[in-house]
Amino acid sequence: MRKKPAIGYIYAAMIKAKEDIRKAFNEQASKYIDVFAIIDERWECQLHHPLHDAGYYLNSKYFYSKPEIENDPILVGGLHLCIETLSESHQMSDMTTAQLAEYKIANGLFGLGGAIRQRTTLDPAEWWKTYGAQTSLLQLLALKC
Repeated sequence: MRKKPAIGYIYAAMIKAKEDIRKAFNEQASKYIDVFAIIDERWECQLHHPLHDAGYYLNSKYFYSKPEIENDPILVGGLHLCIETLSESHQMSDMTTAQLAEYKIANGLFGLGGAIRQRTTLDPAEWWKTYGAQTSLLQLLALKC
């Protein structure tokens, strides 16, 4: 059985594509601004979904290597929208949000040597299956992304 890529990689691919375009135009905004406008319009109306935000945020490869993720209002907003939408109750939503704190500081299983080493090498779903047991609600959300 072939694995499908995690949805968070779609968000990462958009960031990478825009970086590549920026470089191709020698960082001269006047040359790529119209291209970005087209990309952004398509992204927002056809491709972007809060699950992309949550998947990117909960992908250990990106979260732990890019500290700015934690302060990105679009990513954080998408993540919390997914938590609210996919939770069966307010209590479950609150518990999932509380478990998010453990992930952010790499507490418990997230702080083990193997979890740290495998952040960038293990498939995101496998990483969560292996190291997310202490945060079962957050693990469930990550596996949906």
